[in-house]
Amino acid sequence: MALRLLSTLSGASRVRIHNAGWISRAGMCSLASMEERLRAVVDGLGSFLHSERKMPAEVAQAIAGNASTFARQVLDSFESAHGQNSSAEIIAEKIQGHLAKMRVDKVLLFYESIGMELPGDGDPEKMAVMRTRYQHVVAVTAFLEELKVERKTVGNLLEKNKFLFEANTSEVFNLFQYLHTNGVVAEGLQVLCSRYPGIFTPSIKDHWEPFLQVLRDFEIQEPAMRRLIKHFGFLLLELPKIDYITTLDYLQLDLNLEKPEISRILKSHPEALLLDFNKTMKSKVKFLRSHKVHPADIARIFARCPSIVGYSVDSLSEKIGYLQGLGLRPWNVRQILVAFPAILAHSVENKMKPTVAFLEGAGITGEKLSKLIVKRPAIFAIDNKEKLPRLLKNIAYLGPDGMVLALCWGVAEGIRHMKSRLKYLQSLGFSGEDLVKMISRDPRILKISKDGLETKVKYLTEVMGLSPQALLGNPTFLYSHFERRIKLRYEVLKLLHDRGELSREPQLSQMLYMDNKEFMARYVNPYRPCVTLAKKHYRMFQRKPDGDHLFMMKYLDEQKESPLPEGTSRP
Repeated sequence: MALRLLSTLSGASRVRIHNAGWISRAGMCSLASMEERLRAVVDGLGSFLHSERKMPAEVAQAIAGNASTFARQVLDSFESAHGQNSSAEIIAEKIQGHLAKMRVDKVLLFYESIGMELPGDGDPEKMAVMRTRYQHVVAVTAFLEELKVERKTVGNLLEKNKFLFEANTSEVFNLFQYLHTNGVVAEGLQVLCSRYPGIFTPSIKDHWEPFLQVLRDFEIQEPAMRRLIKHFGFLLLELPKIDYITTLDYLQLDLNLEKPEISRILKSHPEALLLDFNKTMKSKVKFLRSHKVHPADIARIFARCPSIVGYSVDSLSEKIGYLQGLGLRPWNVRQILVAFPAILAHSVENKMKPTVAFLEGAGITGEKLSKLIVKRPAIFAIDNKEKLPRLLKNIAYLGPDGMVLALCWGVAEGIRHMKSRLKYLQSLGFSGEDLVKMISRDPRILKISKDGLETKVKYLTEVMGLSPQALLGNPTFLYSHFERRIKLRYEVLKLLHDRGELSREPQLSQMLYMDNKEFMARYVNPYRPCVTLAKKHYRMFQRKPDGDHLFMMKYLDEQKESPLPEGTSRP
């Protein structure tokens, strides 16, 4: 009896209570024996529902728990019936009532597990609909879970999308399968289901396919497409309403943007497609042209800083007006817009003014401030709450002029790296004034890595036998290519000196400030050993040749390894 009873609980339709005969016979069994059987079946019910019936684990556990309570009620019914000699028909009726309740509970428990709001007791009509659509909802839930949509999201989706709840199951499957195979996968599908449940209708295919083809035409590959859908899923809601073809034509034909540039806009700011270009984009282009920005530069501005498509002309005008108020000339402003268009995305109140205040507080004012902003407008991109104040404090020993040089040349390489280079140069005994002189003569030294600086200084002191102070007048040494200029030229000059061809030890000026062709003509070509040495050096770098390297290889190959020609004077 217990096995039959629990098989009914587990949903096996082959066993039904048609009469009470088997119940009356079971009444003769001992209650202890019946309780033992019921308990054994109830204990395995949860795993049975989950593994065999493919129910979600939490639903199976809830039903098993409810079944345990029901089994206790069955035993109580039998005990009561046996004691009062109740008829088998009464007991059967009572058990059938519990079974009906269990079937209802099973439906409710499932809807609860997917996050759907359950109707109250006063809405039997809605409850009937939910029971009717139960198998459909179970199938859709399982399908979406396979597509990595979270279970709790499904209830919200079905509540807000009437089509998905009422449609034929195969129609829903086909719709999601279509989206899944056309770029809407994993995270993107999860985002659409949770944020934009209303987009899932049969008509989405009519709008999605042409848009998908446009994205492919602009070489937006699947990973970028997924990110686009994840962050800008609302576009799918707007596709029926927007004329994105006109927008793309304007970008391509009127602004002369190349496909990669348009692709960049679509990837980072696809909401640009929602703009009315007659009212927004054209007004921005007209505004930039009024500031003498060339059409080709306007295209670069939009490509490098797509976010400006979302700013009003008044907002852009405020930012340019603030820059002009700092003393920048119109051509300086134009230069900044082209070099660093992201400045148009910075807030005047929250970003520009606080940054300028910190710089002026450090003594960088007037022409120095204008020079810094023109040369390195990316200074506005530095965090002005922590990083910029700390940076200015750390390089204050350079004075205003030195700070401007350091910020102009070092910021682009990274604040942390710039500070480590300056600290290393200080450790060599250079004062702040010395560093300013060196940076003034060749600010490129701030672009060299600390390892590169250490390698060259070590060669200078240990091989060449010079003091680091020699760099004060020749900072270009630190920026020169170590193997192809410093090491090669020193070894050539050292070889000539040792052979008596040079009267003095190699000088830094000979190594640094003579172009390659002149150096080769004076110190390499006339001497067989020097030509051999130079070829050896240049062949070491054939894997990554640059223009200078290729020129020198060709030049050396044309030279004959001959002794000094007759009539040629010694250097």
